[in-house]
Amino acid sequence: MSALRGHTNRVTGEWADSQNAQRDSFEAQDRQAARVVAAQSADADDCRELLAMLGLKVPGQV
Repeated sequence: MSALRGHTNRVTGEWADSQNAQRDSFEAQDRQAARVVAAQSADADDCRELLAMLGLKVPGQV
């Protein structure tokens, strides 16, 4: 039984590592998208509106 538990922990650890890598990748994509939106926005209100449309967080808001 201990061998099975060891296998499960290794697989669980690999899965968690994969999930963390995916989350990091999504966060990087969101940051890049926010930079592009900010660069193309006419003003701060336009930027906030476009970020909201994309479902991205506005910097400084929770």
